Amino acid sequence: MDSDKGGKKMAEVVIYVVRHHRDEKREALPAAIAAHFDGDEPVRDGLGMRVPVRIRCKAWDGTPNGPPRPIAFDAADANIVVVLQSQDLKEATAGPWRGFFQDLAAERNGHPERTRVLDVSPGGTALPGLEAVQQVRTGHWPGLPDDAAWRVRLLLHVVYAIAYQLKARDALDRVGGGDIDRMVIERERLFLSHAKADGWEITSTIRDHLSKNTYGVGTFVDAFDLPGGTRFDSQFDAQIALSALVVLRSDRHGTRPWCRWEVLRAKAHNRPVLVVDLIEHGEPRVFPYIGNVPAMRVQLRRAAAGAPASLGCDEIERIVLAMTTEVLRTLIWRRRAVTVVREASAAGHPDVAGKKVDYFLRAPELVDVAFLRQANVPGCTLVYPDPPLDDHERPLIEAVGTGFRFLALSELESAR
Repeated sequence: MDSDKGGKKMAEVVIYVVRHHRDEKREALPAAIAAHFDGDEPVRDGLGMRVPVRIRCKAWDGTPNGPPRPIAFDAADANIVVVLQSQDLKEATAGPWRGFFQDLAAERNGHPERTRVLDVSPGGTALPGLEAVQQVRTGHWPGLPDDAAWRVRLLLHVVYAIAYQLKARDALDRVGGGDIDRMVIERERLFLSHAKADGWEITSTIRDHLSKNTYGVGTFVDAFDLPGGTRFDSQFDAQIALSALVVLRSDRHGTRPWCRWEVLRAKAHNRPVLVVDLIEHGEPRVFPYIGNVPAMRVQLRRAAAGAPASLGCDEIERIVLAMTTEVLRTLIWRRRAVTVVREASAAGHPDVAGKKVDYFLRAPELVDVAFLRQANVPGCTLVYPDPPLDDHERPLIEAVGTGFRFLALSELESAR
């Protein structure tokens, strides 16, 4: 999202990656972060997931070992500064980069609601002036910085940092201000939708792996987390309303009424959903309401021929990264959409000015309209991420959605 501040466009979130130019082990990491958050796919900008990534590693003053370009902290609504520690960088903080890190510490300590620093370190000394800020320790991470699993772990922490900062700021707004460092934000809860018949082994493996993670993710699995004596349908619905739904789509998942119901409830609650395709042989019927959400394939493994399928730790973290990134996309997109609607309303746009407006976190589908009808929601304008519905889908939605106006965000932006 961009907002106007003093007539100048201001980015919603900017990521800065700081490393020393002689640190070859971490040379490729800034590009990996940029590829994840600031890729070239046109659809990413429309969905609201494009986050600019800026790199600070080379001397700004033209000298061989001088400090990098200063960070313009006031040019973004939120800054996430990822510092990739190394021995060279540690030495630079006591020498030519001293002023750069003094400015960083002053910003983090003076404006914590605006700037969050991730001190990514294999262990040891914290950044000067930031000794009270929790480090991201990498000593126990899988592999080396050049390995895909290591990079996924880093991305998980960066996604967590952005989401945490945005949620904490929203919480501050709700209570009228305060100290963001005193805000307590719950872990992102993943509801693992699975069929016991052929998805239990994978589900329990995911839960076990995530039980001690440091990147802000929790799980809900009925067999472990459902309190005795409670109505499971009511608890399931309440948990889904607060969770991101990970659909572990095994061969038997679509044959289970409760699994189908969980997907429908997640859509009814407008929650983020990710489908993980675990189908090995096939399914008798593709559940028609499982679409219109992101999906991914993973590499299954077996201890021996005929043993239950399972997942390795690296594949589990790929799933978690995909799901938490989708959650982050919805957070960033909604903030952007609210601003665009507010500006369009102030400008007198006929579709939003003086009208009730609500937000879909993905393109609308027929089941969404059915839920609106079931809940007796009065007619309103519904804004959704780009791209706009095409000429095949739009007539179907409008035929059953009489009284509702469906608008892609770009259709409002183009009219401003």
